[in-house]
This record gives sequence, structure tokens and C-alpha cells, in this order.
Amino acid sequence: GRTVPVEIGRDYMAADRTQKLMSFTEFLDRMEDTNGECVYLAQHDLFDQIPRLLGDVVIPDFCISSRVQRRIWIGPAGTRTPIHQDPYENVFCQIVGYKYMRLYPPRAAPYLQLDTDGMAPNTSTLDIDIHNINDCTYPEILDSMYSECILGPGDAIYIPRGWYHFVKSLTTSFSVSFWWDSHTMD
Repeated sequence: GRTVPVEIGRDYMAADRTQKLMSFTEFLDRMEDTNGECVYLAQHDLFDQIPRLLGDVVIPDFCISSRVQRRIWIGPAGTRTPIHQDPYENVFCQIVGYKYMRLYPPRAAPYLQLDTDGMAPNTSTLDIDIHNINDCTYPEILDSMYSECILGPGDAIYIPRGWYHFVKSLTTSFSVSFWWDSHTMD
């Protein structure tokens, strides 16, 4: 019965993206029966709403601090987050399912066509599917600047502050991010 904010659409930069409040149960039902509609519970502190879930997730020892933010990501195959960077250190943990991740170092920023005039200056405006890149819109230099991986259940990756990353769910998945500001640790 808990109410959660659900993103509806390809990703948060898509023109047709909307957000809707719904019960967690309704979200899970819609995730299973999407009818072509992509629903994504993204960047939400579900642990604050349902603390007993914390018993199901082992917090990495170096992430234990009163200043660590925990965020969950739950969605069907195909959910994605465009190339972006976060202002925090991040340990991204895959709990269920598989996700593809591509990372770019901060020096790639001049080639990422960041949304400097919009609402998401930390996000690339390159409207691409990482696996179907149109050479006319994708700077060739980016081809030599990335690292990539596929995360499965139990895998974790450290994403340093300022590193750009693209994430796409390959299956229904559940992930947890542990964010912290290394300059203000307890």
C-alpha cells in the first residue's frame, strides 16, 4: 500500500516521460504487464518507506555512515538511464537481474553534449541507444574513452564522483545505489 513515484517512458530525458504516484503493489503489477509501457521506480529511497527491506540488503562496510543515501532502481528489461554523472561517490549493487553499464571518465564531458541549457546539466543530450549508435550524432572520440560491464546478482561497481555512466536493464532488475560525499564523511 505504500505510495511510490514511478517514471513512465523510455528515460528521464524523453519528451514523453511522465511520473505518476501509485502504490508499490500497483507498480509491481504494471511492471509485469507493461503493454509496451516502460515503468521504472528509479532513484527512490524505498528503504525509508519500508525499513524491513534493509534486512535483505547487505550494506558494504565502507558505505556505512549516517550520511550515506540509499536509492533503489526497480524495473523491467529495457529501462535505461541516459549518460550522466552524479555529484556523489557511488557503489552500485545489482540485487536481481542483469544490467549493462558503460562508464566515461570526466575528461569525456566536452564530447557528451551536456544539457547545459536545460534542467539536467549533468546529463548528455546524445539521444542514443548505446548498442545502436548513429555515427552522425555520436562523437567518434567517445569510442575510445569508455569501459563497460554487465552486472548480475551480487555484483557491485564503484562509480567515482564525476564519472559519466549509462545504464540499461537487460532483464527485470532490482539495484541499489549507495551514494556519499567523501568530503563530509562521519
